[in-house]
Amino acid sequence: RQVGVFQAGEAEQKYVDAGVFVDRVTPPEAVVVSMQHSGSIRYYSGRLTLRYDSLDPAWLDRAIATLEQNGRPVYLLLDEWEEVPFRNRFAGQRALGALEAGPAAESRGGGLRFYAMNGAPLSLTSRRIPHVSRSRCPDISPGFSTAGRPARVVTSHRP
Repeated sequence: RQVGVFQAGEAEQKYVDAGVFVDRVTPPEAVVVSMQHSGSIRYYSGRLTLRYDSLDPAWLDRAIATLEQNGRPVYLLLDEWEEVPFRNRFAGQRALGALEAGPAAESRGGGLRFYAMNGAPLSLTSRRIPHVSRSRCPDISPGFSTAGRPARVVTSHRP
């Protein structure tokens, strides 16, 4: 307690909350566009993630369209502080309309915001991202794999 170890753990709980929530509400073939939570989403849900900070700013709409054409519903999960940089990075992209419509779910206080892109299916019972009990430590998702080739969407590149 004197060095703040328990407080740090409480602050990190949002990563578990995000990953467990994504696992509960999205289909296994889903792709989640994220940055801050990409690792925890992958670890706790086994869902494929697309880090938006590695995506060319002109390619957000094309990436989403390509994923959807390959049977991959697309979702977006942002920390509250990520929303303005995300909007700035992808200014002019149609996908920003999902942000204008508001999140499909968010955490208490709005710190985490979850969006379904283009009507992607959701299994929501509430618009709240629940807080996972600290006494229950979720294990790695059975869908998480580091062995073999990573999941990929193959497309043809046209000039």
